[in-house]
Amino acid sequence: MNIAEEFWYELKQEAAITRKHLERVPFEKQDYQPHEKSEKLGRLAIHVAEIIAWWSEVINQSELDFIGFEPKNITSNSALLAYFDDLLEKALSDLKSVKDSVLRKIGQCGMEKPFISHYPKNRLYVLFV
Repeated sequence: MNIAEEFWYELKQEAAITRKHLERVPFEKQDYQPHEKSEKLGRLAIHVAEIIAWWSEVINQSELDFIGFEPKNITSNSALLAYFDDLLEKALSDLKSVKDSVLRKIGQCGMEKPFISHYPKNRLYVLFV
């Protein structure tokens, strides 16, 4: 089994658990803020759904760049689940087609440039799960 296949199976397993949690997000309480310094519940749920997209970003880009990222505006649980499912489908597809040599390349991630985090792409995944 190659690296991408291992990640594919792991992603399938993690995504099933994540989706169960996202199904339970009460979007009628999306403005609930657990702490004054916290994001609101709706934004936190969207963030959890969006993490799945990082898999594709690492495969297809040389950088995982969070600068200027704008989260998707979602206001219902059904929209959240559809968004998550679309991101998951793309990530699984990308993992099916990527070669191990791509995953061994050095990638970068961070919130400001110059990036100080440089990892082989297959190690960046460990940060997601």
